[in-house]
Amino acid sequence: MAPVRTHPYSRDKTTAFDQQSMSILDHFWKDAEDRRSKLTLTESQLRRFRQETFKDLDDRIDGLEDRIGGLEENVMSLFDHDEISGLKDRIVGLERNVSYLVRSVSFLMVEKSEEDSPLQEQSPTEMEMDKDSTRERSSTASTDYGCQAGSLIRQKCDSCGMSMFEHTRLPHEAMRGEYHFTCGSCGEYLTVLEDSGSERDNESEEKEGRADREDEQTQQYQQDMHMLREEIEKIVQYDEDRGFRLPLSPINTRC
Repeated sequence: MAPVRTHPYSRDKTTAFDQQSMSILDHFWKDAEDRRSKLTLTESQLRRFRQETFKDLDDRIDGLEDRIGGLEENVMSLFDHDEISGLKDRIVGLERNVSYLVRSVSFLMVEKSEEDSPLQEQSPTEMEMDKDSTRERSSTASTDYGCQAGSLIRQKCDSCGMSMFEHTRLPHEAMRGEYHFTCGSCGEYLTVLEDSGSERDNESEEKEGRADREDEQTQQYQQDMHMLREEIEKIVQYDEDRGFRLPLSPINTRC
């Protein structure tokens, strides 16, 4: 309760002027008290409004934290090693299919260019040799895996043990002394040099080199995954009650 305030003027005088002055002062005094009471009520309303606002903000923050926790669980599930390894295997298979298609298209383009080129005059001896070679090739012809008709069986595939068919040699391959083979079963591709002592040695060396490269890629992939998990553990904190939660302090995301 507000303290009682004494009037600054005395009420003992009874003149008409003094009474009129006192009534005017009383009127202004009452008006000031009314305004003060209204201001006090407004302050209480403001205090109550602030309390309700902060409570609403706290509820919203709790809801956002719950949603962030759910998103963190989804992110962690995306980094599952088994799923990523499966995707890697599928990507490797797609790369092999694409490389095979590129080789097939290149062979078809060379064959088309040879068909479009004008025929050169050949001697009777050369024509007979071409007929003999064509007859020999047609007996063991294969049309699978991009090999042109008339390709000869020259190798055995180390992966599946099936026969490998020789591709038609291009001019630049003949100059380098290269022979190219493709397995008729699994599609394994092999390049053999004419200068080598043994075609098997070249095949095994190429296979060992490819295995070493795959091992290096696997090790690099495992290292990258380990570093990524460490970075995630630095950012994401685990709470037993509410699961994964982000720290309250701001995170520096600049590189």
